[in-house]
Amino acid sequence: MKLDTRSFGEVAKSLSRNPVSIIALFIVLTYGISSLVVGFGENLEPYERLPMILFMVIFPFVVIHKFLHLVIDHHSKLYAPSDFKDERYFFELHKFKDELEADVTRRLEEQVDILKNDFEKESAMIRMVTSIINERWSVANKYADILIKKHENSSYLIQKSYILKRMNNIPEALRNINRAIELNEFINEDDKYLVYYNRACYQALLKMDKQSIFEDLIKAIEINSQCINGIKDDPDLSSISEEFLESFSQAKNIVNQT
Repeated sequence: MKLDTRSFGEVAKSLSRNPVSIIALFIVLTYGISSLVVGFGENLEPYERLPMILFMVIFPFVVIHKFLHLVIDHHSKLYAPSDFKDERYFFELHKFKDELEADVTRRLEEQVDILKNDFEKESAMIRMVTSIINERWSVANKYADILIKKHENSSYLIQKSYILKRMNNIPEALRNINRAIELNEFINEDDKYLVYYNRACYQALLKMDKQSIFEDLIKAIEINSQCINGIKDDPDLSSISEEFLESFSQAKNIVNQT
């Protein structure tokens, strides 16, 4: 049998233009060598031929498995620049792939961070509310600070000011409630009237200007008319409640008469 090495070289060269052809060339060479060893190995003992025969039986399945892996997970790497009409497309494809992978990774990391942040906020909220119920004010204050650090908004500041008030730190409670009004970012609708009602309470406890207290109570009533029912019996407003309710009633009568 005459082996045409020139023809074989040309075939090998044609099969080495892209990764898929190189894989095919490797498989042909491997099988060819194995076949030659088994076919012309007349002097080989059966136990010497057995490993090669097992290899030839198992090898195709291994190749199929790995090839499927390449096609499914690394299909963009199976082409050479010469397979494209314009070789620039090859580099643009890989550049786009890298950018897409980076973008997907970034988005996934952002989602993980959001979920982690939401979990930490929910955990801090539960611990804060539990501490308030148990009147563990210093612990509740710590978790209120965690919530505000993660997302400063009016609702968290209202909770913080309430805790500070229960810790007898009224000036700091007033500072936080003023910040809550300044932000005007509420999670709960009820907080919109509560922020003015609580500020009126803190100002009353600090014996501040009555006119400012009355204005806050009126704003609270305008948002939630039901809150007027609690003014009379609220100990924080005991110093001004009767005067306010009388003034409010008179003003309401005048409006009704007109």
